[in-house]
Amino acid sequence: MTQAFVAANTNQPRLAVELFSEASSRDPQDPFILLELAKCSRRIQQVDRMRSALDRAKRLAKRDPVVSLAYAKACEQMRDLDEARATYERLLKQRRCRVAAQVGLASIYERLNQLDKSQAVMSEIAFSAQRQPAVRLMQAQLFSRLAEYEKAERLLRSLVNCKDKKTVHNASYLLASCLDKQGGWNEAMEVLHRVKRSQSQSQETAIALRGFRAARDMAVRALGDASADDVHAWLKSASQLPERQHRVSFLLGHPRSGTTLLEQVLAAHDEVGDADETGCFHDTVWFPLSMEAGREYDNQLYRLLVDLPVDTTHSMRDDYFRHLQFEIGVSGHERIWLDKNPALTLQLLPVLRVFPDAKLIVALRDPRDVCISAYMQRVELTNWSANWLTLESTVEMYVLAMDNWLRLRDWGGFESIEVRYEDCVDDLSVAGRRVFDFLGIEWRDDLRHTHRHVETKAVFSPTYGDVSKPVYNSSIGRWRNYANQLEPFKDRLEPFVKAFGYV
Repeated sequence: MTQAFVAANTNQPRLAVELFSEASSRDPQDPFILLELAKCSRRIQQVDRMRSALDRAKRLAKRDPVVSLAYAKACEQMRDLDEARATYERLLKQRRCRVAAQVGLASIYERLNQLDKSQAVMSEIAFSAQRQPAVRLMQAQLFSRLAEYEKAERLLRSLVNCKDKKTVHNASYLLASCLDKQGGWNEAMEVLHRVKRSQSQSQETAIALRGFRAARDMAVRALGDASADDVHAWLKSASQLPERQHRVSFLLGHPRSGTTLLEQVLAAHDEVGDADETGCFHDTVWFPLSMEAGREYDNQLYRLLVDLPVDTTHSMRDDYFRHLQFEIGVSGHERIWLDKNPALTLQLLPVLRVFPDAKLIVALRDPRDVCISAYMQRVELTNWSANWLTLESTVEMYVLAMDNWLRLRDWGGFESIEVRYEDCVDDLSVAGRRVFDFLGIEWRDDLRHTHRHVETKAVFSPTYGDVSKPVYNSSIGRWRNYANQLEPFKDRLEPFVKAFGYV
C-alpha cells in the first residue's frame, strides 16, 4: 500500500492504479482502497474502472457514515461536486457525523460562491460543536470571503496553535491573508515564514521536491540542448496534421499572473471549452516522454523530441484530446479548447513538439507582485507549489519559468500573445478583445463581467474567490508593502521587470 500511495503522490497514476487494484483484489471490502483506485483511474481516463470502484465504495459507505464522509471528499477531489453535495446532505441525518457533513456542505457552497447558502448551513451547527477546529476554520473562511477580516482574524488566532497540523497550516495562510488585507504586512510575513518552515519538514514536501527537481533538470537540459532551427522544423509540421474540428490553446505564464481571470473571461464564451488546471498534458505527453527519455536517452529529453516519430506525436495528440474532452465535457459547439495550466510554461518544448498548431496565451504581471502573491497563496502541495515554501525558491521558480518563455519567445515561429494582468484590470474589454481576436472568435462586451459567469459554475483554481468579485486593482503594486522582503532578490528579478516593461 505504501508503494501505491507514493506512486499516486509522485504523478505516477498508471502505476498507482496497478498497485491499488492489486491491493483491492486482496481486500475487496476496503472502501478506502477503492476510493484511491477511483481517483487514480480518473487521472488516466479509465472511466469504467473509476465508476466500478466508486459504486463499490458507495455501497460500502451505506453501512458506515465515516466511509460516506470519505466518499464525499473523494467526489470533491474528482470535481463531482453534485455527488459530494448529495452525500453530505444525506449525512445530515446521521448524528455521528452531522457536524462534519455540515462543514463539508458549507465548503462546497463557498466554493460555488453561494455564500448565503454556506452561511445558512453553518448557522445550523449546534452550539456545542462551534468550537471544533473544522467549524471555526470554515467560519473564518466565510468571514474572509465577506471581507469581515477582524472577525476572521479572531477565530484564526485560536487555531494556529492547535494540535492538528493541517488545521494549523490552513489557518495560518488564511490569517496571513487577513493581516495583509488589514495592513499588518510584517506580521503576515512572520506567520507565513513560520507555517512554511513547518511544511518544509514534512515527508510529503521532500517527495514533491524530488519530483520537481527531476522534471526541472530534464526540462532545463532540454532547453540548453535545443536549437531554434529544430523547433522551427517542428512548427512547420503543423501543416501535415490531420484536420480537426477543434483547436487547442494553452494558457500559460507563472501562477498568480492573472491566468484565472483570463481563463474565466474566455470560458464565458460559448465557443470555448475550458479545462481548469487538469493533468491532461502531464498524463498523456509529459510523463510518457520523460519516462522514455529516462529509459532510452539517458534523460536527454531533447534528443527524444528530435527523434520522435510522427505516428507517436499523433497518438499522443489523440490521447490528450480524449482526456481533454472528458474534462471539458464537450457539448459540440466549442471551436477552441482552452487548457489553462501555468505549469506547462516549463514544458514548452514538448508542447510545441506535439502541438505545433497550438496558440499560446501567456499571462504577464509585475514579477514582484507575482512572487509575493505566489508566496502568500495557500495551495495543495504539488511539485510546483513546494517551491513556494521560501521566498528565495519562489523567486527562483519564477526566474526558471519565465526565462524559459523569454528564450522561446525570441525564437518565435509559433502563434502567441502576451496579456498583462494590469491591462486586464485597467480595461478588460480592450485586453479581452485582443485575446479573442487572436483566437479568431468574436468578443462580447458582457464577457467583461467575469464574476457573473463564475456565479454559475465551479472554479477549481485556488483563486476561485478572487474571480468571484468584479475586477479590482488593489493587487497592483502590492509588492511595495513587502519591498524589504524582496530586496535580497532585486537583482534576480530585475531582468524580467525590464523584459516585461515594468520599470
